Amino acid sequence: MKHETAKLVQSAAGGNRDSYGTLVKNYTGFVYTMALRMTGDHHMAEDLCQDIFLKGWLKLNRLREPAAFPGWIAAIARRTCLNAVEKRNRRMETSGVDEFLDNLSPSFPVAYDGSRIILEKAVSQLSFRDRQLVTLCYFEELTSSEVAEIMEIPPGTVRVYLSRARARLKELLIERKDELIG
Repeated sequence: MKHETAKLVQSAAGGNRDSYGTLVKNYTGFVYTMALRMTGDHHMAEDLCQDIFLKGWLKLNRLREPAAFPGWIAAIARRTCLNAVEKRNRRMETSGVDEFLDNLSPSFPVAYDGSRIILEKAVSQLSFRDRQLVTLCYFEELTSSEVAEIMEIPPGTVRVYLSRARARLKELLIERKDELIG
């Protein structure tokens, strides 16, 4: 897969839009999931996906190692989402919480069963950093080193923070164990 991605990146960096389109198709699920978990808003995640891939296209010639595309696009996604969340939080402070909450989409995809919805809600209650860690490590199955590179923290710190995030997630899920079992 890395070799195929590297070939697509090289072709896209040379101006081939179809190759970049294939990269977008291959990584949209990854980027969207990351944006959704970071923002908690389906509509915002969709808009951010477009922004992230546009930024990727415009900056593609700066990518030194084509095989590093997944981590590189994830880093762009992380920074873009962080900026969007900060902007949303500033807007929320000035416009009021009620208006902000009215604009959130609380629905989940139809494919999600009851336990998946409970898990997603529990993940959404984690801190912003912990949501990123859980998303990248468990939902996207990246290694500690890959997550460290994306989040710009040491791999050992990723493992420590992830351990704490798992403990917090466990607490949140234990609170809802009757719903999970029943």
